[in-house]
Amino acid sequence: MPETIIASIPQERDDTVLEVALIHDGATEPRVELRSLIWGTGLGWYRRQTLTLDSATARDLIRSLSQAHRRMGSGAECGRKVIPFPRSSASQALAEPHAMQR
Repeated sequence: MPETIIASIPQERDDTVLEVALIHDGATEPRVELRSLIWGTGLGWYRRQTLTLDSATARDLIRSLSQAHRRMGSGAECGRKVIPFPRSSASQALAEPHAMQR
């Protein structure tokens, strides 16, 4: 069964990965498999769970994930952090006129 690994997404734990694969065997329409992989000492990576999606279900999942992403809000809520630029003495003087009088 020919397949293409689209992504391997690391999880919070170092010993787990979410793998996304496109399955195209020619007998049916292409399918997407979401595979939960875990590392086993002496075994290597093995599948703990597999979810197979037909193309219609995969499209619906993509749409749902896009909606969830939009609802997650700003970058700060998505794990990103914005660091403000340090204020220069000139911009501080404009913001605080009493600072220049000292």
